[in-house]
Amino acid sequence: MPADLLVLSNLEQIRTPFLTEIFLKLTMFGEEIILFPLLCLLYWCLNKRLALFVSLNFFCGTLVNQLLKVTFAVSRPWVRAPALNPVPEAIAEASGFSFPSGHTANAVAVFGSLGVWFRKQKPLAILMALLTILVGFSRLYLGVHTLQDVLVSLLIGALLLLVTTRLFALIEKNPAKDGLFLIAILFIVAVSAAFLLLKSYPEGTPAALKADGMKALGAITGAALGVFWEVRKIRFDVKAPLWINLLKLMVGLVFVLILKSALKPLLNDAFGELFGNFLRYVLLLFWIFGLYPFLFTKVVRNE
Repeated sequence: MPADLLVLSNLEQIRTPFLTEIFLKLTMFGEEIILFPLLCLLYWCLNKRLALFVSLNFFCGTLVNQLLKVTFAVSRPWVRAPALNPVPEAIAEASGFSFPSGHTANAVAVFGSLGVWFRKQKPLAILMALLTILVGFSRLYLGVHTLQDVLVSLLIGALLLLVTTRLFALIEKNPAKDGLFLIAILFIVAVSAAFLLLKSYPEGTPAALKADGMKALGAITGAALGVFWEVRKIRFDVKAPLWINLLKLMVGLVFVLILKSALKPLLNDAFGELFGNFLRYVLLLFWIFGLYPFLFTKVVRNE
């Protein structure tokens, strides 16, 4: 058995129900179920500028991760070595190709950017770094990624943090060029979609293994359009009484859940799995960054 898979085999031997439950919870910090509500909380209620910085890191990390996944098209560990036994509850979220780890990339992007933002607050920065490492290790413990999947994600994520920190400063210094930034983003999405759809894959590769890439491109498109609209026309203020912000968050997240779940069968049936997922995530992220801020701003201004 190759060395990277042997690591997973050894980790299987130390699994216990208690540890498995802990790492199933920790791995969720690399999933949409926690990351999307966190972005919504930051953007709608706490600190819009911080939310945009975290989102820039998140979407850049997601784009690079998905492009690498489809480029190398590495099968999951248990496909490469049927003797391996991943934790069954972790398989559902282990979609797409294996290399590099998407959960780890998400954790580096979100919690790494929070650590950079709060770097002067050492305990919080250390907590963010520790959480990122634990998410990465959880993927190994659960048997859904190899060591190289996780380590490469950590390395690329750290390098991207350096790039996106400077990119965020550049964008903030050139607000009048927001249209050019939007065009650049849409061009990158178009080129990436063409690559994802037209490149050659191993024979028999199902559409489901490409769907995560289309979700990522849809999310980037929806977020870019939403932020552009918000900056140009809405300019909402996060400051509000606590009860209003809590109500705002709960109502908005209900619609996030509806868009994420209820639209899936409708759009997939109408447009196919790849384009259906793309459109669903365009709508989902446009709701988060544009439409919902527009709606709650209209309500506040009409009171």
